[in-house]
Amino acid sequence: MRIIFITGQSGSGKDTQANKIISFLENSGKKVLSLNNGVCIRGWDSGSWLSELIKENNKLGELAPEVVVAYHAIRLMEEYKEKPDFIIWNGSPRTTSELRNLKGFIKALQVGFNNPDFKAHVLVLEVSDQICIQRIKKRNEVENRPETNTPEALRAKIWFYNKFTLGAISLIRTERDDYRNYFKISTVSGDNPEDIVFQGILNRLNL
Repeated sequence: MRIIFITGQSGSGKDTQANKIISFLENSGKKVLSLNNGVCIRGWDSGSWLSELIKENNKLGELAPEVVVAYHAIRLMEEYKEKPDFIIWNGSPRTTSELRNLKGFIKALQVGFNNPDFKAHVLVLEVSDQICIQRIKKRNEVENRPETNTPEALRAKIWFYNKFTLGAISLIRTERDDYRNYFKISTVSGDNPEDIVFQGILNRLNL
């Protein structure tokens, strides 16, 4: 089994490339479990006070609490009865604390698989702030989400990535033993046309 985390700014193309990877693997006969932080959170509309709180967070450009993301991931993994060939986890890691929790998850898999060399692969899509903002605006218009198209919400998304997510990515890139024993990392520029980006991803991930 392989685990691939896909991270990057909002508007970096994570959803597009994750869907391409999943289609490619499934067409190759692989069993794929797809975990998508954004889809899970945006689709949470149970009418409860908690779902309303999460929706308000989204309007302000805030990300969902890590415990909510973890809950959705665990629930989906539990529902997937077969051991998948691939887990494609779109939208993580977002913070250093989330990275530490994911490290604990990978460590548990190493023990469970009796394979201390088992590692997850973190794919980083790098795109400039300006291009990301343009893409977010276009996506919000298509999906009719004007509440997340405000200057404040857009700035919040960019600020969060630069403040927190880049910190998590940097920890893996430093090749400290407490992270390199659990993660590999690859970076692909997401500025190019999506098919060129996808080919770069296939090469980086050896798919």
